[in-house]
Amino acid sequence: MAAARAGAAEKGLELFEHLADLTFPQRDKAKPYVLPVPCTNQLNGGVHAGNQLAPQEFMVLPTGATSFEEAMRIVTECYHSLKSVITEKFGLAGTGIGDEGGFAPPVDSIDQALDLLVEASAKAGHSNNVHFAIDPASSEFFKDGVYDLDFKSTDQLETHRCLSPDQMASLYNDLISKYPLILLEDPFAEDDWDSWTKFMEKINGRIEVVGDDLLCTQVSRVKMAKKASACDGLLLKINQCGTISEAIEAAQTAYSYGWSVFVSHRSGETIDDFIGDIVVGLQTGHIKSGAPCRGERLAKYNRLLQIERLLKERGHPVRYAGVDFRRAATW
Repeated sequence: MAAARAGAAEKGLELFEHLADLTFPQRDKAKPYVLPVPCTNQLNGGVHAGNQLAPQEFMVLPTGATSFEEAMRIVTECYHSLKSVITEKFGLAGTGIGDEGGFAPPVDSIDQALDLLVEASAKAGHSNNVHFAIDPASSEFFKDGVYDLDFKSTDQLETHRCLSPDQMASLYNDLISKYPLILLEDPFAEDDWDSWTKFMEKINGRIEVVGDDLLCTQVSRVKMAKKASACDGLLLKINQCGTISEAIEAAQTAYSYGWSVFVSHRSGETIDDFIGDIVVGLQTGHIKSGAPCRGERLAKYNRLLQIERLLKERGHPVRYAGVDFRRAATW
């Protein structure tokens, strides 16, 4: 990261411009820069929250916006609306937040969580402007060949809702049909390769299937997943591979397969805003940096607002990724 910043300074460029040069050496510099869809974590569960909800992240994506600035307004209004909806149903005690700034109300089913997002987005006037995404972080509740949706419960194991991999796939398929889901991250455990492959065949490209624990931003794992047809998106976490050069190589490998790349923060974060530049430089089209809440989350979104305004002030063309964010690298 320090070397990348030094390289940008030496060339008199913004960091995102330098990263774009490194990633796309032959790119047309007159082309628009792409500002990403902010995939904002608005409900927390899993090991990142104290409720009984098994999946870790429920995200709201402002796909109907026309700029990043408008996108942040939409998700912020949805977030405040969600707080009101949760307060009405569960009282203020239900508005505590998880590690990434999403609310952690006392719900224990995926449908309950998504219904809250549906109601909140409707009350904010944004039903037609948003899609949803889920990161179940399924490795956290996969044990002995089953997915335990009550893994945080202290009740006897016999009472837990334990689903086979096929039942999990059917659950996801039902959710895709019922809700405006556009992305699933880690729907299955990192070593449950067969389930990933069968699920990809079943959904046939209807949504983006992203590997995080499955891939760990490692080129070798990306190649394995391609061979197994296990997913079609790479979650890019720059500290998983260790260097910016390796992160760029992982993204380039994913792009060579026709995959998408999804830039991510970490659950434990700082106010460093480097990934705001990398998502623009690598033209990934979408980023997750938590809720529109907490300084370490907002730092990345604020950097993207700065980049958008800087480019507009320069008169350089800018494009917001919108609903086709998966294809951003091809523009």
